[in-house]
Amino acid sequence: MLKIHNNMIRKCSPIGKEPKNMGRIKRTLDLILFLSTWRTIGECALHIQVSERSIQRYFQLLMHLGFELEKHTGRFYAYRITNIKDFFGIKETE
Repeated sequence: MLKIHNNMIRKCSPIGKEPKNMGRIKRTLDLILFLSTWRTIGECALHIQVSERSIQRYFQLLMHLGFELEKHTGRFYAYRITNIKDFFGIKETE
């Protein structure tokens, strides 16, 4: 864990035991990064090692959090998040 103190970043060790939902938090963050390009539900499921039904629940969670999930229809449905940089306040440098 990183902690910012007086404009310095220090690595801190976690206090106590790991929260019981830490796995879901890690999978959610991994899925956010994975969805920066077009992905199918099957690809997402394989990537974070959950069922395709679970991916649909993760998509609902991401939309509830404020991520914009774009859907491409064709032979397969593909999805991507279109507002990752805006969501985290990352500015493009010229």
